[in-house]
Amino acid sequence: MSRSPYAIKLRKKRAAILFMAVGALAVLSILALGTASSVMQQVRLAQFIKEVNTGPHTVRSLGSVMRHLFAADETPKALTMFDLRNRTVDFGEWTAEIALSDEQAKIHVGLASEAVLNKLPGIGGQSFVVKAIEESTIYVKEDLLLLDEVTPQMYAEVKDFITTFGGGQVNINTAGPEVLLALGLEQVVVDRIIQHRDGGDGQPGTGDDQPFETVDGIVPTMERLGLTEAQIAALKGFVGAVLIPSSDFVCMRVVMKRGARTMRSYTMVTSTHTNQIVFWHEE
Repeated sequence: MSRSPYAIKLRKKRAAILFMAVGALAVLSILALGTASSVMQQVRLAQFIKEVNTGPHTVRSLGSVMRHLFAADETPKALTMFDLRNRTVDFGEWTAEIALSDEQAKIHVGLASEAVLNKLPGIGGQSFVVKAIEESTIYVKEDLLLLDEVTPQMYAEVKDFITTFGGGQVNINTAGPEVLLALGLEQVVVDRIIQHRDGGDGQPGTGDDQPFETVDGIVPTMERLGLTEAQIAALKGFVGAVLIPSSDFVCMRVVMKRGARTMRSYTMVTSTHTNQIVFWHEE
């Protein structure tokens, strides 16, 4: 049976309309996917902005909290290894892992004498390196890497024992043996200092630590530990001028986590007295 030209023309028109409808549906689907993708990108961006803006404020607040905790503990006039123990703080879905260190447990590289610098790991005994450091202006300890005389290996060995914060005094409660020896104290004196402050369990940063609480109490405490008169006399030359029981600057590294995922990390150095931030780095 033959079809009329009109029926054939109508069928072709319907096919064209159907094709156009399918095409339009495909285009709308693509646009919808694009819109959904754009919305998701905006949501992610908003979340990122929230995290970036919230993180620094949270970390600064933690700095204020830590300063008040130091002032309210059993040794408010001393900064101890127990004060510097690691802490974890929960904020709902967020967690802040806090690691503290004392900047005045280190040697001020810009103020130290030639004799002290010559006893530090990595650079000690190398007069040309020590001279280059003494003749340079060091704003942050990483500036040492700008000196031709200081190699990356030298810096790696010395960086944990130096600082550019404070007035050159060292906290007797937190300084390690390398720093105390670099100051010029005898090995036996250094051993007695660490033995006393670590307490009965011999471990730093635990509840039985015995810190030196005041400047005036350092020498009487050491006299009871069996040092000779000559060793006590030498120690008196350090106390107050170099050795103190507290610190003006604490470094706080905060790792912000969301579940098991690390979101951002911050490192800041603050004044323990004013809470002023003197150094800030985030990554």
